Amino acid sequence: MGPVNFIDFGNHKLEGYTDAGQPWTEKTWGGLIRYQGIEAYFRYEGGGSVNAVIDGYGSITVAFVQGGEIVSLPDLATAAP
Repeated sequence: MGPVNFIDFGNHKLEGYTDAGQPWTEKTWGGLIRYQGIEAYFRYEGGGSVNAVIDGYGSITVAFVQGGEIVSLPDLATAAP
């Protein structure tokens, strides 16, 4: 069904989710999982963990031990030259 991208953000925080009022957004480290135009953003301290299960239908279920959620990022944008 296509690639699943696991992106390590290091200590960079995703704009708009730096102070979302949820404790997990304040964690030091983070990452993003992108699959078919859907993104899941997560953050963690120490040796964080992500559990991902891909079923027989190509659907993915993710669980973030220290917190995360589905977010919406554009796949393509234009900018003025």
